[in-house]
Amino acid sequence: GGLCMILVPTNIGHTLSESLGPRFGIPHGVACGLVTPYQIEYNMPACMDRVSRLASYLGKDVHGLSQRESAMKTVEAVIELLKDLEMPTSLKELDVSREEFSSFKTVFPDILNERYSYLPEWNPRGPTEENIDDLLEKMWKGK
Repeated sequence: GGLCMILVPTNIGHTLSESLGPRFGIPHGVACGLVTPYQIEYNMPACMDRVSRLASYLGKDVHGLSQRESAMKTVEAVIELLKDLEMPTSLKELDVSREEFSSFKTVFPDILNERYSYLPEWNPRGPTEENIDDLLEKMWKGK
C-alpha cells in the first residue's frame, strides 16, 4: 500500500485520516471512512459532474434533480453506508473534545504544507485556510 502512495499521492481525505488517526487514537480504516463523505462534499465544487453521477450508483433516485442536488445525494448515501456499517460519522461521536479538536485545527494547515505539499496538484479542489476550516468543522459536528 505504501508503494502505491509513493507513486500516486493521496487526496485530502487520506491526508486527514493519516493525521487524525495518530492524533486521536482512531484506527486508520475508521478515520478513512469517517472523512469520506466530508471530503466528497469538500471537493464537489471542483468535480460536481463526477460526484453527481455517483449518486445513482449508490442507489439514490436522482431523476429530476439538479447536478448539485444529485451530488449531495452521493454524500447522503455515503453517510447512510457508514451508519449501516455502524461506523462513526463525526469526530464528536468518537469523543474528540472540542478543545482537542481546536488544537488540531490550528496545526493541520502546517501539516498540509509540510507533509502534503503535492495536495494542490492532486486533489480536485485546492486547500485554503477557510475551506479547510469549514471541512474540519463539518467532520467534528457530523451530519
